[in-house]
Amino acid sequence: MSPVQPAAFSRQAYWVLPVAICAASLITRCNLHHALVKDVMTADCKTIYSDSLAAEVLQIMDSTGINGLPAGNVENELIGALDMRDLLRAGVV
Repeated sequence: MSPVQPAAFSRQAYWVLPVAICAASLITRCNLHHALVKDVMTADCKTIYSDSLAAEVLQIMDSTGINGLPAGNVENELIGALDMRDLLRAGVV
């Protein structure tokens, strides 16, 4: 499934993606044995791009309290995800 591009494209856009990023608070409040991903995921995720600077992504994570972000390319396709462990492993943090 392809992401839906917002009406006004910008580098800080929110995409509607088939991505499930669950908040820890939601996971602890639900019964994981019966919860569906669609019931605990964040549907409108903040998104980064593959050509974003790692320092810029770190600032976004720090200012929003998000520790993982889906990454897209210039064609607005989901190509991966970046989390704090990736930044630590790369020596950015």
